Amino acid sequence: MLKPRLVVRNLFAMGSGHVIDRLLAMVLTAYLARVLGPAALGMVGIGMTMLRFGTALVVGGTQNLGVRAVARAPANIPDTYARVTGFRLLSALILVALGLATLKWVPGWLGIPANFLLMYLLILFVQSFALRWLFTGLEKMHIVAGLGITDSALALALTVAVVGGPDDLLRVPIAHLVATVAVVGWAQWWAHRRYAGLGINLNASALRETGRESLAISLSAWLDAIILQGAVVFLGILAHNTAMAGEFLASQRIVLTLYGLALLLPGVVFPATARLVHTDQAQAVDLQDRLIRINLTLLMPLVVAGVYFADEIVVILYGDGFAAAAMVLKLMLWSVPLVVMYNALRQTLMAAAIIRPIFVTALLGAVTHVLLAWLLIPEYGLRGAAIANISAFAVTVVSAVFYVHASLKRIPMSLNLAGPVAATAVGYAALVFTGNWHWIAQLAVFALAYGATALLTGSVSREELRTLLANLPGLGKRAKREPRE
Repeated sequence: MLKPRLVVRNLFAMGSGHVIDRLLAMVLTAYLARVLGPAALGMVGIGMTMLRFGTALVVGGTQNLGVRAVARAPANIPDTYARVTGFRLLSALILVALGLATLKWVPGWLGIPANFLLMYLLILFVQSFALRWLFTGLEKMHIVAGLGITDSALALALTVAVVGGPDDLLRVPIAHLVATVAVVGWAQWWAHRRYAGLGINLNASALRETGRESLAISLSAWLDAIILQGAVVFLGILAHNTAMAGEFLASQRIVLTLYGLALLLPGVVFPATARLVHTDQAQAVDLQDRLIRINLTLLMPLVVAGVYFADEIVVILYGDGFAAAAMVLKLMLWSVPLVVMYNALRQTLMAAAIIRPIFVTALLGAVTHVLLAWLLIPEYGLRGAAIANISAFAVTVVSAVFYVHASLKRIPMSLNLAGPVAATAVGYAALVFTGNWHWIAQLAVFALAYGATALLTGSVSREELRTLLANLPGLGKRAKREPRE
C-alpha cells in the first residue's frame, strides 16, 4: 500500500543526502587542491574516476535488481543477498585481477603511481559488499542517505587529519578506504544481526541469471559515468598532464553540486510521472515540461552568477594555483540546463518503461565524449575537454528528444522555455552593466532583473506550481482543495 508521507520523506532524505554528499565532496576537493596542488589533485581525480567506472560495472546493475527483489519479497532477503553479493564479488575480483595484471602499464598510461591505483582497486573490492540496495528496497532511505553522508564526512575528516602536503598523496585513497570499510562494515553488521543465514551464492546458474538481469544496466551506468566524469581521465591519458586533470576536477566538483540540486525535484515528481504516463501520456509530458521550466528558473541564477564570478569563486575555494579552472567552470556551468533537460527526458522514458532508448542515448553520448576528447584535448587541452563534455550532454538531449517524441508523440520542451532563456539573458546583461559596482549591489540588481523577467515572461506561473503540487505524493489533496484563479 502506498504511503504518501513515507514517499515524500524518503525522496527528501535521498535528495538532500545526495546534495550534502556532493557538497562534502566539493569541500574535500577544495582542501586537497590547497594542500596538494593541481598535479597531485589530478592524480586523485584520475584514481577516483577509475574507481567510479569500476563501481558502475560492479554495483550499477545489481542495485536495481536487489531493490526490486527486496521490495517484492522481503522474506527472500537471504537469497537476494546471496545472489547480489556473489555476483558483485565475482565482478570485483575480475576487475581487480585485471588491474593487477596490467599494473605495470596502466598507471604510466594514466599518469598515476602504481600503488595509488592499487589502493583504489581495494576500495572497489570493499564496495562490492555495500548494501545500499537492501536499505532502499526496505524503504529505509534515511539510512541510505546517512551512510552516504557518513562515508563522505569520515573520508573528509580522515583526509584533513593525515594529508598535509604532496608527500602524503598515498594517504588520500587510504583515508577513503578506511571510511568505506567503516560504512560497509556497519551495514553488513546491521544485516547479519537481522537476517540469519546470509551467505554468498557463486553457483554458475545463479551468476548467469543475475548477469542476464543486470549487465545491461551496469553497462549503461558505465556509459553515464564516461559522460559525466570521463574528462578527468581523458586529460591524464591524452594531455599527459595531471595538473590539467586537477584543474578540470576543481571546476567539475562545483558543477556536480549543481547537478545534485537539479536531481532533487525530479526525484519527487517521478512517482507522479510514472502514474500518469499509463493513463494520460499528454498530462505526464506536460508535467515534465513544467518540471524543466521550474528547475531552470531556480538553477539558472546560480549558473549565471557562477559564470560571471567564476574567477573569484575558484580563488576562494582553491587558491591562486588554479587559474585555468575558472575558464573550465565558465564553460561547464552551461551544461547544467542540458542536464536538467536530459534528466526530464530520461525520466519520461523510464516512467513509460521504455528502457532501450536510455541505453542508446548513453552510448551516443559516451562515444561523442570519447571521440571529441581524442580530437580536441591534444590540441586545446582543458578547453577541448570542456567542449567534448558539453557536446556529449547535448547529444544525449537531442537523442532523448527523438526517442520521447517517437514513443509518446510529444516532448516536454515547449516554447515556454523562452521564459527562462530571456530571464537568463537579462540577468547576465544586468551583471555586465553593473560591472563596476560593489558585488552585493550587482547581485541585488541581477536578482531583481532576473526575477522580473521570469515573472513577465511567465517562466513559471502560479497555476503551474499549483498543478505540480497537485501531482506530488501526499500533497495532491491539499493542493486540489486550493481555489483556482
